[in-house]
Amino acid sequence: MTDQQIITTLKESSIKYCEQALNLVYANYYTMIENFVLQNNGNKDDAKDVFQETVMSLYRNVKNDKYSLDSKLSTYIFSIGKNNWYKKLRKNGRMSHLKEEQHHQISSDEDIQADIEYTEQQKLIGKLLHKAGEECSKLLKLFYFEKMRMVKIANVFDFSSEQVAKNKKNKCMKKLRAVILSNDNLQEQLRNNY
Repeated sequence: MTDQQIITTLKESSIKYCEQALNLVYANYYTMIENFVLQNNGNKDDAKDVFQETVMSLYRNVKNDKYSLDSKLSTYIFSIGKNNWYKKLRKNGRMSHLKEEQHHQISSDEDIQADIEYTEQQKLIGKLLHKAGEECSKLLKLFYFEKMRMVKIANVFDFSSEQVAKNKKNKCMKKLRAVILSNDNLQEQLRNNY
């Protein structure tokens, strides 16, 4: 079943067919939520509880027309699951064990949509970096996302100097621009996301 078929089934079908769609949601997305919970101070029982709450939220949102297919179903489920897990951590006083930069509270449908858009943007950036090649991808991630200085980047890549690292970064940026300019779909996605 596609995302659209799952949503249509949950919205319009009998309990029997809804159960089949929910079983498919469980089969396709449980591991994603379990991995997130396990990586963020939880255990398998926590993951089961969070996923159950997530599926119930999804079902209610679909039935009450609070969900539309503006993004992938997996992204929406992940956002709800993450929100549910953070709520549970706060309630149990375990939130302080998470790194501060991992904490991203979602409190409304608008915030969930913003989180979905952010996740979609990350995927787009990842796709662009992948197209630029492995070395460029790594170099640009180190510079822009990890804020690593050029001197350190030169050491990581075993370049002869900081200037060589700067030149390589500039070449990678040109390569990235060329990838974007050669693909109308990517240009449109960038316009829509930024």
